[in-house]
Amino acid sequence: MRLPVRAFSALLSIPLASVCLAQTEAPTVDDVLNHYIRALGGKAAIQKLMSRIGKGTITIAGAGLEGTVTSWLMSPNKLLVAIELPGVGKMRQGFDGSLGWSEDPRTGLRVITGPELDDLRRTAVLDRALHMKDVYPGLAVKEKTTLDSKEAWVLETTLDPWTYRMFFDVASGLMIRFEMEQPLDSGGKSTVVLVPDDYRPVAGVMVPYSVSESSASVSWVERFTEITPNLMIDPSIFDRPPQAATPDADH
Repeated sequence: MRLPVRAFSALLSIPLASVCLAQTEAPTVDDVLNHYIRALGGKAAIQKLMSRIGKGTITIAGAGLEGTVTSWLMSPNKLLVAIELPGVGKMRQGFDGSLGWSEDPRTGLRVITGPELDDLRRTAVLDRALHMKDVYPGLAVKEKTTLDSKEAWVLETTLDPWTYRMFFDVASGLMIRFEMEQPLDSGGKSTVVLVPDDYRPVAGVMVPYSVSESSASVSWVERFTEITPNLMIDPSIFDRPPQAATPDADH
C-alpha cells in the first residue's frame, strides 16, 4: 500500500484539468493516470521523493485494539511495515527488492511467495504513480461510478489470479479506493478494499494520512501523525531477519 501542497502554479492548473476530465465521457487510461499524477503534485515532485517514513496508529475495528504502525519506503522498491499491538505482539512485513517476508507471533517468520509476493513487489514501488501501466499491465477504463457522492473513474486489470480495481475521483484526480479481488481455496472470491483519505502534502507530493483496509474477515484503519520524506535509511532494515524461514505453503 498508498501528498503535499503543490507549488502555487500547480494548484492553479488543477481545477482546469479537473473540469476538462470531468466533461470527458470516455477518458483513456492515460487521461485518468495523467490527471492522477498532476493531482499528486506532478512528475518532477514525485521523482524527487527517494524515501518516506510514516509513523502513526492502527485501530482494529470491533476488536478494541489500538497500536502503533511505522512504514519505510525507499527507492528502488524496498518496503517495511512494522505494527505493534498491546497484548498481541509485533508484526512485520518486508520486501528487500527481490525477497518478501513477514513475521508475527502466530506464524513466526515466513518467506512470501506466489501472488502475495507479486503484490508486495507492486506495493514497494515508491513512485508507483508514474509507472501504473507497468506495475499493473492491462489496465482499462471499466466504468464511471459514484462513491460517497463523488464521481469516480474505475480502472481495472486482472493479473492472474488477482483482479485490481482503482477508483479515481473525477474532480480531484486522486485515488479514493483500491480493490484487490482474490480467489479462495474453497471457491468463490474475497475482496480487500483500501480507502486512502486525508491527503496532505509531503515534499510536494500529496500523501494519504489515513488508510482503511477491510475484508470479509477483518478491518482496520491506519492514521499517520508523522510522514517524513527523503531521510537516509539503512537498506539492511528491509532484509529478512536471520532466523530460518519456511516458504509459505499457502501460495
